[in-house]
Amino acid sequence: MIDRDLSVELLRLPSAREQLPDVVSRYADIAIGLDKDLKHSANPHQSVSNAANSLWQKACADFQSNLLDDRSLYWRRLLLTKTLYDHDLETLVPVVDQVNRNLVPHVSRSEPQAIFTGFDPFGLNTNVQQCNPSGAFALPLNRVKIGNFRVKSMIFPVRYTDFDGFCVDEIHH
Repeated sequence: MIDRDLSVELLRLPSAREQLPDVVSRYADIAIGLDKDLKHSANPHQSVSNAANSLWQKACADFQSNLLDDRSLYWRRLLLTKTLYDHDLETLVPVVDQVNRNLVPHVSRSEPQAIFTGFDPFGLNTNVQQCNPSGAFALPLNRVKIGNFRVKSMIFPVRYTDFDGFCVDEIHH
């Protein structure tokens, strides 16, 4: 299970906004759109899922276009989470976490899959500018075909409690 207590991570946002304004504000349109959708949505679950998927798709596309920075995905995911807290929709945080990390099943019966995993940036308590090369390697490979295999990339959190809670075991393919 993915740890839903993101308070420590959310507390890093002001410092990140100050030190990395361009990185944190990348994909701002997605969070702005989600905020507007949630004010009028009859189906907030679908709005959140769409926003999280859009963020994942844009981050992968950016890497495939040589915009090589995994940090924007991490910080924008936190800002989507903050948007949910602002709308009293904390119960939908798992949707952001799972969809935006590509931890949801995408089964194609016609071709085998190869799984590539990466991780969120680490060491953020001492350096909010930190990235994670494993995430940078995983993102551009998502949906790429290598031989007979279609690559599926996933990004895992860097929190022991998630792995102690079997977050990897929860993924059903």
